[in-house]
Amino acid sequence: MASAAAGHYYSHPSNQFWKLLAATHITPQQLSPTEDATLPEFGVGLTDLVKTRAESDDRNLRPEDFDVQGFIAKIERHSPTWLAVNGIGTTGANLAAALGHRKPAKGQQLWTIGATRVWILPQSGGRSPAPRLPDWAAFAEQALGITQHATAVRATAQSTKAVAPSVMAGALTPADLSTELGVPASAIRRYARDQGWRDDETKGSSWDFTAEQASAIRANLAGSHD
Repeated sequence: MASAAAGHYYSHPSNQFWKLLAATHITPQQLSPTEDATLPEFGVGLTDLVKTRAESDDRNLRPEDFDVQGFIAKIERHSPTWLAVNGIGTTGANLAAALGHRKPAKGQQLWTIGATRVWILPQSGGRSPAPRLPDWAAFAEQALGITQHATAVRATAQSTKAVAPSVMAGALTPADLSTELGVPASAIRRYARDQGWRDDETKGSSWDFTAEQASAIRANLAGSHD
């Protein structure tokens, strides 16, 4: 209800969605709900199975509220690499049922929507992000290749402490990306120099790439072997 009233996704203060994106480094910092339109800059898009009715509890929704076929058509039209479903219960179950599958478990599904792979995440609502962090970190690591913070995320979640996003903000090195992409570290450093990512103060120091820089390297060098 808070999101509908505000006109922005995940606006209720108890929803951990924006904290989870930052804690798993899907976004480089924690965004606010009013910044939801900037998510495509980080390769993320948001949409809904229910567009015409707002409820504080999904269990209050009626079957006819779910535009599953319209949702599937949208995914097939845009064909993202991954569809991450925020919620195992009503949302994930309705989607799976429409495609002829039983109620899904958490994690990557064996079925796809067209060429789009599907990952079911625990719902982001709740007072603390800690119980959800391992599952969201697994998606970031296995689906998106964001690996530098996964161990810290899991260790922190297991200690049941709420974690500020900055705790997870580790940096990637050329060696890390070389192993991930199968590209020589020298090619990664050359690409980074060509982008002008060094100033006089950082010349001569080791490379540490931000999330945005690592994403650019993946997009431009994945599959190259020079």
